[in-house]
Amino acid sequence: MKTTLTAEAELFEVQAFAELAVWEARPDLQRLCSAAAKAGLGDAEIDGVLPGLSPTARKNFVRSLVEMRLLNERRQLTPLGLRCASTGQAPAWEMGVYRLLVAFHRVTGSCVLACRPAEGDARDRDFDSLEDHPPWLIIDPDEVWASALGESMRFSVRFVPIRNAKPRCRVFELPACKLLWDVDPELGRNSWRLEGSVDDPPKTFRSEPRSVDEKKLAGAIARWDKRWNRTRRRVEMAYDGARPNGNDDFRRAFNYPEVHVADYGAFRDVVVEGIPVGPATEAEAREWALALATARVAAADQYVTGPKWGAEWERCVKGTPLEQAAAAPPLPTAVRSAGRVAVAARTRWLLSAATDLGVE
Repeated sequence: MKTTLTAEAELFEVQAFAELAVWEARPDLQRLCSAAAKAGLGDAEIDGVLPGLSPTARKNFVRSLVEMRLLNERRQLTPLGLRCASTGQAPAWEMGVYRLLVAFHRVTGSCVLACRPAEGDARDRDFDSLEDHPPWLIIDPDEVWASALGESMRFSVRFVPIRNAKPRCRVFELPACKLLWDVDPELGRNSWRLEGSVDDPPKTFRSEPRSVDEKKLAGAIARWDKRWNRTRRRVEMAYDGARPNGNDDFRRAFNYPEVHVADYGAFRDVVVEGIPVGPATEAEAREWALALATARVAAADQYVTGPKWGAEWERCVKGTPLEQAAAAPPLPTAVRSAGRVAVAARTRWLLSAATDLGVE
């Protein structure tokens, strides 16, 4: 079961004084961080990777790891240090004024799509035009972002206070971009991305896939469709005539004019594909089975004996949601309709002719 939820996401350019860390390959630091992963980075762990350092050199080296934010003051790995241990990349921090391309939606939060050095006047001292960070601008300095502009760059961002005050910035609103959110509304598996364009001439971008907590989405189909049976894990309904050839996979695509998703808002014109379906009652099961079986007889366009009719019925119901409720097939000579739909005259003749002629 899957759907793609779409919405507009706000897009901004944020100019701010910040530290930018570009992640680079550092296998030497990976060995150190891997050694520190178990019990912190003691002198023995450092000497095991970098033998021969003097106490002063060792102390300076540890200080540099703290400044890179791979270690905390207790010589324990930070989230960035854990990432270095697993990927072999480490951050190279540099302070400056940067232009951040930031998208915002309730699904994505503040998503940094790109970061470039500002090209403004170095003599710019117009601090009065700076403003406090808007409430939506919350960027975790431990987060690692991938540039969405086609550059093979991963980076982290940390805002820096100006004149000992809280961080400030300039924000410029840009044309909105598009959120595409692939969701399994039963299990909660999901993946979102952002697409759009910036600059003049336009340059398209596409963010790398990310996701939200599956627990917040699991079972959403039960809220979107009141026919959903949590125990049987399917939408319960009468046969809809959607398989006129008699071959039914018992999955459907349904359109929902509007759905609400946990803490993430409403989405319109949602099409969910691959929804399991089945009957709610025994009567619906028998009507469904009869519709499929007679459709198969019509497609084959051959006389049907009693045993063949029973075999056709079995093929329609075995291993399907109809199996437990459809019971035995009706006599082929008694078939006149499948629910409210009349069976075609030729199909009735194919069902009864073999019996009438005594062909078994």
